[in-house]
Amino acid sequence: MAGAVILSTLAFASCNSEENSIEDYPLNYKITEVKATKNIPVGCILTNPYGDLDDAGRWERLTEEYDAVLGHIGPNMQPAAGHYRFMGSNEEEQDDYSKEIGRMVEEMKVAGIDFLITPATRERKQLAPDNIDREDVNFLNIISGRRKDLSWRNDGSMKYAIQINMQNFSNANGFSSYSSALELRPDTEYTDAEGNKVTLTMWNRFISYVRSLAQYMADDTYYCVDGDRPVVLLREPDKFYVQDVEGLYADMRNAIKEVTGKNPYIIAQIPNWTIVPRFEMTVMPGKLDAVTERTLANLNSNMDRYYMWDILMNENYKYNVQYLKENHPGMDFIPSVSSGYSGYVHDMAYDRGDLLPTEADLRKRCWIAKMNLTGNRDMVIVDSFNDWGYANFIESSDPSYGKGVGDAFLKAIKSEFKVN
Repeated sequence: MAGAVILSTLAFASCNSEENSIEDYPLNYKITEVKATKNIPVGCILTNPYGDLDDAGRWERLTEEYDAVLGHIGPNMQPAAGHYRFMGSNEEEQDDYSKEIGRMVEEMKVAGIDFLITPATRERKQLAPDNIDREDVNFLNIISGRRKDLSWRNDGSMKYAIQINMQNFSNANGFSSYSSALELRPDTEYTDAEGNKVTLTMWNRFISYVRSLAQYMADDTYYCVDGDRPVVLLREPDKFYVQDVEGLYADMRNAIKEVTGKNPYIIAQIPNWTIVPRFEMTVMPGKLDAVTERTLANLNSNMDRYYMWDILMNENYKYNVQYLKENHPGMDFIPSVSSGYSGYVHDMAYDRGDLLPTEADLRKRCWIAKMNLTGNRDMVIVDSFNDWGYANFIESSDPSYGKGVGDAFLKAIKSEFKVN
């Protein structure tokens, strides 16, 4: 479609050379530097990279020397921290995990990050209060500062916010389409701590899970906007198949209010390269507070985006900002920023037009983000801190290896979004 528009425009111009020129083409502009005039709040999504860093094929494609002739088109970088892990269920390893989390927090401070966004949390299929996945509970207890017996403890200098994996809950519980929506799923029977049989509808089971997560949102280390509104990021809410969208999110909001005494600031993360009106039936009736997108550095195999990625990213954001302003006034749009993306590293895919991470491109994406801040409740989300499996990271890369840049990406983020 984009190619057809370009061809028709050029054909029209050739027939009317005195009246039209390339200067009239609406996408004929350049992204130029935009300086921050105030400190802009920045959240940063943390990824659990354990599986990717320990996958021999992905590690090889991440670190191998670039050679297009041989089909080696990865970034030729590796984490300065090497292979590492910071999440697990083994109690004996929690102290080591705390040290890794502390190391990453210090790197985020170099980047001027205001709050860490957790890896997407998952449900544990049993009755509250133990219905959060064990690995997620262990991580939350460390990043919240609740664990006082470990080598590193969050002293409050790095706030955090919870990301909920909506699609994981949906898929794991069998409502992966509207023909089997949440309301249509069978009730679940549990045995509580006293041995009593308890039956929950799937709806109430989800709300019970949210209520368990909400206990962390009352902590002093939790990140709030407007002083007292805990931030919650919903990953892939469009894949959470529910008939009464408005009712579900109203109950979710009320559950968090009951636990924390605070009205949450709920952000819907929609898929990359999509537009908000696509979700008018699945997400927007929930009357959430903001919308963000997953990394637009993932071109989704649309090769036409490869040559104009910066302009097309900006146009996507511009459209979503304007649409929200006209149709959902009061709902914020939060731009996301990424260093790059490589389908080759993760899947050995050659059809995605990979954008390998560079400081120059990272800065340009920061400029695009700043161009699309509305001045209402400005915020930017970095997606991601350490998604090494897709070569999407700002975490320090080993400067002595290949094309490693050390902490250059971290410093770039700070210089783009902070004025002091």
